[in-house]
Amino acid sequence: MRTSLFIFIFMFMMWQCDCLRFVCPEMCRCSIKTISCTSATEAMAQKQRGAFSRLVLNYIHLRTISSFSLDGLRGVKRIEIAQSVTLETIETQAFNNLLNLSEISIQNTRSLVHIQQRAFNNLPKLRYLSISNTGIVVFPDLTAIASLEADFILDICDNLHLQSIPPNAFIGMTTEDTTMNLYNNGFREIHKHAFNGTKIDKLTLKNNRKLRIIHRDAFIGAFGPAVLDVSSTALETLPSHGLQSVVMLVARSAFSLKRLPPLNTLESLREAHLTYPSHCCALLSWDAHRESPSSAQRNGSSYCEHQSPLDK
Repeated sequence: MRTSLFIFIFMFMMWQCDCLRFVCPEMCRCSIKTISCTSATEAMAQKQRGAFSRLVLNYIHLRTISSFSLDGLRGVKRIEIAQSVTLETIETQAFNNLLNLSEISIQNTRSLVHIQQRAFNNLPKLRYLSISNTGIVVFPDLTAIASLEADFILDICDNLHLQSIPPNAFIGMTTEDTTMNLYNNGFREIHKHAFNGTKIDKLTLKNNRKLRIIHRDAFIGAFGPAVLDVSSTALETLPSHGLQSVVMLVARSAFSLKRLPPLNTLESLREAHLTYPSHCCALLSWDAHRESPSSAQRNGSSYCEHQSPLDK
């Protein structure tokens, strides 16, 4: 009985290890230290198996994804990199000239510390980029993506060693409307002009529990955001400039946020979910005295999470 149980456990462990092993995709060429997925390797694979729309690099064993490792692929629309315990660096132009690529997902790669400048280069159809649960310490360079797609979505989440967003961090990423989910990172500060050159529909900064400072000029040069979520942060105040487009403000469990910016800087605000009732009272009082024809009182806006919309 014990022998049978031992054999079963041994076979199960072997099966599990095999499932977690990196398998070189058919469209690529792999060695111990390199991977190459190019238009040439893709064309050779297509002759045998037809087109490939998805490239999965889970459990990849490399320390580095070198420059031009993913270069010129024509049919691939999604690239996934996940569950690697060895990957440390993504080099310049590692993702290069991928003209039909729409999605990149890099997740659960905690050894990944370095994403070099222009690692994401000339990706005109990219509409979704996720960099989550990594070990990066410097905000990734997104300025060479040059996406032409509308409604771009950026997820940078669960990167606990990422401490700041630098100036001009998103210039060149896309000129179209963007949803930015930048939550649960190690952010302490967002620098001036950080969002310069962007059109932000929704900006989620929630659960950045060490985030204390958004520079007063962080949104200078940006259109939006229309929705701003700073819940569960350590912010003590919000920028006094660049919030004129905010329609919805969410600041739940933001216990350090005891001061709102001058209310006339929130001229488009129609809905707010805040931590302190006194803020709701201030907003309601200010709203009642607004003289704009588009007054929130007339439009039935809500300023408190449990507050019913104002009567017309």
